[in-house]
Amino acid sequence: MIPVDCTIQAVTSRNKVAVDLFRRIVQVSRGKLRTLRRVPARMFAVAAVTFALTVTVRLALWLIPFRVIRRFVEATPAVSFLQGKLTPGQIAWLLHVAGRNVFRATCLTQALTAQLLLNGAGLENQLHIGVAVGAGAKLCKAFESHAWVECEGRVLVGGAEQSARFSKILTLEGRPRSGAVAAEQPRK
Repeated sequence: MIPVDCTIQAVTSRNKVAVDLFRRIVQVSRGKLRTLRRVPARMFAVAAVTFALTVTVRLALWLIPFRVIRRFVEATPAVSFLQGKLTPGQIAWLLHVAGRNVFRATCLTQALTAQLLLNGAGLENQLHIGVAVGAGAKLCKAFESHAWVECEGRVLVGGAEQSARFSKILTLEGRPRSGAVAAEQPRK
């Protein structure tokens, strides 16, 4: 039988760790809340939409075939509250923040979310998926893939230096639609 003193000490030390962890979370949260208070309301709303969209794309990639997701992204219309109000740089920043806070927000997740936002903002873009084989790939891997988005001639999401070593195997053109409803595309 374990002595009562040992049990109390173990519970107390566990509580101390939990209390320390809680204090650290509160400190980080306070810092983030201070930062959020400085963000304009419109940008906060767009950040919330970006976060929700990133989560949705992540879940969709787990549950839905890529061809269905691809069709949906290609049919995304321009959205009035985004159109002409966001720059590609702002979208890149929003995706960087969302990508850090969404579980397993891979390069493909972020690239698809970027294309949805860029299409919604009415900006031309291209989503590229590439592969690196052999010496170009990391050690221990013979095959590697990467996704990135280009807008206005520069890599917006996925890193320019990273994407340079990959050979493109698929490019999805972001053709933003005007109006609230996308035109129906004939199936190939």
